[in-house]
Amino acid sequence: MHPALSPDKRQLAFVSNRNGQHAIWTIPFDSNERNPEISNRLYEESDGLPTDLVWTADSRYLIYSVRGGEDAGICRLDSHFSTPPEALVRDNHTNIFPEIASDNTLYFSSNRDGSWHIYRLDIDTGHIVPNQNLKGYPVVPSYDGSSLYVTGLRDGGIERYDLATAKKQVLDISLQSGDWANWGVTKNNTI
Repeated sequence: MHPALSPDKRQLAFVSNRNGQHAIWTIPFDSNERNPEISNRLYEESDGLPTDLVWTADSRYLIYSVRGGEDAGICRLDSHFSTPPEALVRDNHTNIFPEIASDNTLYFSSNRDGSWHIYRLDIDTGHIVPNQNLKGYPVVPSYDGSSLYVTGLRDGGIERYDLATAKKQVLDISLQSGDWANWGVTKNNTI
């Protein structure tokens, strides 16, 4: 579940319960060997479900969210997996869909103010900055880092938020019920 290929194309991370509990695993992607027996278990959550795996642009860290349980939040693992995961956001709110923009800025969706908004996390300081103009989830950064795309809560469509101008544009894309997370952004910023 939730496969994520590192940007350097050396590791494929995924979630599996092959040992009876959900854990994050990796498999070398830069070799010709695709045998699941060579995969490495990275981290096993105590009682939550690791999901929403995403790599930093430099392939140094794997960021993921944990849904449910006492470990719920957003965490980070180093790519060598030599240290335990670091909690980046861990509180009594639902924090999901982490995404990394091209400048290594972390964005995520949270209901911490009673409604779903997009937040920015300064990884160095741990400071969380809300974006009151962007309501919805999931957030998807553009490839060039200039914009964020999000499923709007009001109209069910997709909104584009320009990071430089702070202007929001509702795109002429209608989503069917249940499709709120079934879309993506290509390199030329089309959906």
